[in-house]
Amino acid sequence: MPEQSENLISYKEAAELIGVAEITVRKWTSTRFIPHYKLGKSVRFSKTELMEWVRSKHVDPVPRAGRR
Repeated sequence: MPEQSENLISYKEAAELIGVAEITVRKWTSTRFIPHYKLGKSVRFSKTELMEWVRSKHVDPVPRAGRR
């Protein structure tokens, strides 16, 4: 759970933060692909946890043969 001083954000704010459409965040939440908190009927996201999640999705480029 995020620290009490950290604000939890909405679907819209989460989508803006990570640069995807709100519907994408909703789909990812329904499939438990993205970290989130369910508070009653509300769904909220921790900014810190979202950014850590985004960083964990980093893929290093692989050099291609014949390209410089």
